Amino acid sequence: MKIAVFLRGNISVKLLLIAILLPALCSAQKKITGTVSDAATNKALSDVNIRIGDSNVNITTDSKGKFEIILKDESEIRIHLSHISYESQQLSINPDMSEVNVRMKIRSYISEEVTISATRNKKHSAFAHDNISSEELQRSNFGQDMPYLLQMTPSLVTTSDAGSGIGYTGMRIRGSDATRVNVTLNGVPVNDAESHQVYWVDLPDLASSVDNIQIQRGVGTSSNGAGAFGASVNILTSKVSPLPYGSIQSSAGSFNTFRNSVGFGSGLLSNRFAIEGRMSKITSDGYIDRASSDLKSFYLSGGYYGSKNSLRAVILSGKEKTYQAWYGVPEDSLKTNRTFNPAGLYFNKDGEMKYYDNQVDNYQQDYYQLHYTHSFSNEFSFNSTLHYTRGNGYYEEYQDEDMLSNYGIADVIRGNDTVQYSDFIRQRWLDNDFFGLTLNGNYQSDNFDVHASFSAHQYLGDHFGELIWSEQGVIGTPPQRYYFNDAEKNDMSGYLKFIYRGIENTEILLDLQIRRIDYSFSAPSVSGEMINQESNMTFYNPRLGITYMLSPGKSVYASIAMAGKEPVRDDFINSSPASRPGSEKLTDYEAGIRYQRSNLNLNLNLYFMKYKDQLILTGKINDVGEYTRQNVDNSYRSGAEIQVTWQIRSNLALQANASFSRNKIDLFEEFIDDYDEGIQRTIIHKNTDIAFSPSIISSAMLSWAPVKKVSLDLIGRHVGEQFLDNTNNKNRMLEAYFTSDFRFRYTLNPKWMKELALSCSVNNLFDKLYSSNAYTFSYLYGGQLSTFNYFYPQAGRHVFAGVSFKF
Repeated sequence: MKIAVFLRGNISVKLLLIAILLPALCSAQKKITGTVSDAATNKALSDVNIRIGDSNVNITTDSKGKFEIILKDESEIRIHLSHISYESQQLSINPDMSEVNVRMKIRSYISEEVTISATRNKKHSAFAHDNISSEELQRSNFGQDMPYLLQMTPSLVTTSDAGSGIGYTGMRIRGSDATRVNVTLNGVPVNDAESHQVYWVDLPDLASSVDNIQIQRGVGTSSNGAGAFGASVNILTSKVSPLPYGSIQSSAGSFNTFRNSVGFGSGLLSNRFAIEGRMSKITSDGYIDRASSDLKSFYLSGGYYGSKNSLRAVILSGKEKTYQAWYGVPEDSLKTNRTFNPAGLYFNKDGEMKYYDNQVDNYQQDYYQLHYTHSFSNEFSFNSTLHYTRGNGYYEEYQDEDMLSNYGIADVIRGNDTVQYSDFIRQRWLDNDFFGLTLNGNYQSDNFDVHASFSAHQYLGDHFGELIWSEQGVIGTPPQRYYFNDAEKNDMSGYLKFIYRGIENTEILLDLQIRRIDYSFSAPSVSGEMINQESNMTFYNPRLGITYMLSPGKSVYASIAMAGKEPVRDDFINSSPASRPGSEKLTDYEAGIRYQRSNLNLNLNLYFMKYKDQLILTGKINDVGEYTRQNVDNSYRSGAEIQVTWQIRSNLALQANASFSRNKIDLFEEFIDDYDEGIQRTIIHKNTDIAFSPSIISSAMLSWAPVKKVSLDLIGRHVGEQFLDNTNNKNRMLEAYFTSDFRFRYTLNPKWMKELALSCSVNNLFDKLYSSNAYTFSYLYGGQLSTFNYFYPQAGRHVFAGVSFKF
């Protein structure tokens, strides 16, 4: 009964079911087979990506270089062939053909993709993954942060503090938050080494400098940086363009949002050298009160691209200044004032409520990367990366009536009065350096590939606070520092990956990784004294995957992967050695089937993720008086992910996915503060849902090109209900929501430029009122249990429009 009610109200799942069932009723008119080979050696080429027309339907060649295309009508189509080591190619296919032989020429220079090839899954990999091209990103790029451009990915849920996707945004994949999603940029870790967070706000308009992204769900294959417990996001920045170009992009929209971006590329100079760059500025007032954003970024890449060697330097810088909106909206304000923002609130001497103008987060992050690649032969290559990431900034707060003793300031005697409280303005700083080296060796042959990697990274972070003003004049010359602690983290890892294809129609992957963490920091002892402490951890992360090709375009696969992950900074510094939580462990079992035709892609992936000692919030106060996460013995996530990409007609396409899951904790203790008795009460919970883990997530996009140069997209997304904690309490829950977007794009090709495009996006088309994130806490007082929920409401109907020029 529940399923029937759900389907009646869920358009994206309806479209998914139509996409699965209807193609079975459509008979193919013409099958065309093809083979792709090396133009010089006639060697069959596997894993050549073939995109059908301008659709999102992609097929790949099998181990023998073969593929199949089905023509449904008499019209001609164009296919686009691409491979990491070969020049891209286009070819027209018509119904008169029965067989196609394509010969691809090897590139005259080494592609940037070699840099990250060892951490990428190939099309037939036994691990669930999706590839997102720059073209797909640009269709929805109006200045929103990266998570909002990836919303068509299975099992992905986004949220925005400001409510409009600009500023502080985040995403969860399979219910796992950002600290459990490994993100790399050209193979370099992006997750903060201590908190494991990814701050997309520090990378504004990154999508304008991205060539493609691969998202691996689950543990995935070996990568650099923090362990992947929900997914990994592997980003490759723009590849060199053989021809010179220039671009201008501008957009504007609701909440006084503006985005301007300028880019250029020299093309290959003397067939060997190239330089490319971009500058962007994004501003927005945000949907939530005062949740403004002022974002700036630039990207610069230059290098030498030879047939055997390449040397490429990349600089990426992002600077953000955002008004804080991370406190959420109290539940009782959602109906009466859903854009209320308590950040910066204080009362002046007359008792009037005011908001501090500079309650902002102000931070800059700069990435410097140097990539070197050498090809010894067609089979063997080596690449290395040197990187340095510099971060520096603070967030500023007005503290109303705060105790002097909180800042190490003694009470001030003034005549007969003792000053114990004062209003303060404080800044909390983070000043960090992250640098390292990555070495990769790659060997590829007909029957097997070998990838070996070693990486070493060091993080140095200073955390300190400064008082810059006090109402009572109790500080000296500002700024006055009131705390300081530093941290050092060394992260070394290595992996050896074998891919064996010696058994007909079978591919076997064995991936062995070892990772060593050495972390030193300041934290309290059991007696409360701040002392220098260390934590050392070693993780062994094996992976095994098998893929069997049933026929061209049809395959089944299965994999098992194990991963370990250290706690985050707060777990370390807010505990003593006696109460410190341990590392988390995960065993990920996956299996699936892939079906590819020229007009249809179907993927079904099943997973069972078994956690040992997963870290969750329980409300427990530890021996140093802090609320920290606790290890729970057993928990799991299991589910099914279905994906469909269907080119219904030459001008009509459907892309849809749905995820159905169970996310459970076997047993844990909830702790509730009892202020009447001065103790903590405990409640035992069994078989409860893991917080922020909706059992159903689905999305669908129907794309129609009514006339040439015009495209229309109708998008629907459904996210099921989510609990705010792990207690299954209906009073602490995010309601399910369904939203729709509409996009329009009109492209022209005038003689005086390569392309002129006009675009528009109407987000939340039907003005749905919903919240995408929240937090909760409860306590006992006066014999009553009080629960407080704070929500992050998202914007109703809002519009962005843009224009882009390419020269």
